[in-house]
Amino acid sequence: MKKKMALCTPIPEKQMEYILEQCEVTICGELKHGKGNVTEEMTREE
Repeated sequence: MKKKMALCTPIPEKQMEYILEQCEVTICGELKHGKGNVTEEMTREE
């Protein structure tokens, strides 16, 4: 079973490939909604 990970900031592609092999990734926060368009509470809920 893969670990779950919430990603809210961009990371280099090579590291992202490794993470996707190891984890189930949910894109959230500023990475999903754009900088300045999300609150800390929204990120927590996601």
